[in-house]
Amino acid sequence: MLHHERDGNSIIKFSELWGVRIIHTLFFLFLFNATWSQNSSVWFTALAPVRMGNWEWHNDASYRTNAFQPEALQWFYRTGIRYYANQKWSTAAGYARFNTRDLKLNPSFQKEDRIWEEVLFTDRTNKGMWMHRFRLEQRWFQGTSTQAANFYWRPRYRISYEWKLDDQWDLQLYDEYFHHFNKQEQKLNHNRLGFFFQYNRSAAVVLNLGYTWAYRPQGNAHFFMLSLQRGYVDID
Repeated sequence: MLHHERDGNSIIKFSELWGVRIIHTLFFLFLFNATWSQNSSVWFTALAPVRMGNWEWHNDASYRTNAFQPEALQWFYRTGIRYYANQKWSTAAGYARFNTRDLKLNPSFQKEDRIWEEVLFTDRTNKGMWMHRFRLEQRWFQGTSTQAANFYWRPRYRISYEWKLDDQWDLQLYDEYFHHFNKQEQKLNHNRLGFFFQYNRSAAVVLNLGYTWAYRPQGNAHFFMLSLQRGYVDID
């Protein structure tokens, strides 16, 4: 995470003026989620990157629920290696194992092996930072009793803008497009539009709290996200 220096006297304390508003907003979002119970999920994610000079070992894992029920619709672990060419450009590649199910069709998980590559570009402005990410995924789905084995390519492009609100709070808005294709077909996979607040408790701990609306051919969905990131561990 890139930080921006500001004059302390010019910063309006976000926690004092907006903290209550955030709590109220999130309360109503979760309340409305009860009416979307068939098309919503809560995502719990943990990230633990390890930085070694210009290189980074990426690690993240997530548990995604069926609405507010504890049962999982998906859980995964993803890892990879990132190289920082300079302050603006980085590239990465890695592997992930996903386990996903549709409780309406099949209670058993379908396993997916995923290889991924990406390019990330960040650009600071006077008020914040633009981020552009292009990721390409190769997805191998194992067969189940109700679903055949399959393979897809999935390019995805994400654009986001991040504002520094005060010494501890950031706000990010983003949109991400996903497309699926193989030899037989190509189609829109889905599009995500959302926001999250990032609370920098310390240099070692970052908490993210956000909401995403997903447009999907099979029906729209609503994702509520809570993630905890262990700050960069630089062992250089």
